Amino acid sequence: MSNRTEGVGIKLLDFFYHSIILINIQVFRDRENLVFKIMKRVLVHNNPIIKPYRKELRFNLTDTEKILWTQLRDHKMGIKFRRQYSIDKFILDFYAPKIKLAIELDGSQHLENQEYDRERTYLLEHYGCTVIRFWNGDILHNLDGVIMKIQDEIRRLQN
Repeated sequence: MSNRTEGVGIKLLDFFYHSIILINIQVFRDRENLVFKIMKRVLVHNNPIIKPYRKELRFNLTDTEKILWTQLRDHKMGIKFRRQYSIDKFILDFYAPKIKLAIELDGSQHLENQEYDRERTYLLEHYGCTVIRFWNGDILHNLDGVIMKIQDEIRRLQN
């Protein structure tokens, strides 16, 4: 008896966590029974639900993001970086997917949100990311030091 497989894909949207859950249901006949196989996968990278917001952020970079982007763009560090890349419900300032390096720039508003930043870093590390943070003042007054720290982290992650 031959087995026939038919697949039906269903997308369920989870707006609270800003993630998409794909459920693939496969139906096939095995001898005399119908068998249903359900596979679930959560999309965590570059979620299309928040794509318009990411796009808006890319076109409205802060001054410090513009400064650092000029140093990261076009493989200048030997690796590709992306701007406003999302992982789960978080939008990262800069991200190098090949080595899972996230770079976050923090302004004065982050003084009030330190607990949120710690939770965010913890969850990103759960996905295998390395997160490094710089204060906006570091970008403005010590750009060479910031670049050296990023280069050191890239070397460490590539080895």
